[in-house]
Amino acid sequence: MKTSERIFDLIAKLPPTSILGLTISSLASLDAEVCRARCKHKSNALLYEVLLEEVCELINAALAGASKEEINAEAIQVACVALRIYEEGSAIEAREMLHSISAKEDQLRDYLRSRGTPD
Repeated sequence: MKTSERIFDLIAKLPPTSILGLTISSLASLDAEVCRARCKHKSNALLYEVLLEEVCELINAALAGASKEEINAEAIQVACVALRIYEEGSAIEAREMLHSISAKEDQLRDYLRSRGTPD
């Protein structure tokens, strides 16, 4: 039996959640999205900017009352871009825009603290 077959056999025997608390379905969705994104956008340039765009799309979907499926699709795209930054790194080109958004982090952190959310 090949190594990959043994790995898939082991995965098939796992409970619905892995040791990390992530569902196998979530991991499969993330893997599929990363593969799709890497095929479509081979370069890792501008991933910080893309992450910001994807977060905005997720927030807009939630504010618009999108379906759970639509919100999940946006959320997996956010996770995909974050994972690509983790694995591949990225150049930052839109520095001024990212600095202005980063400046809002303290306001957001204060709001989250006021709501009882730990750092």
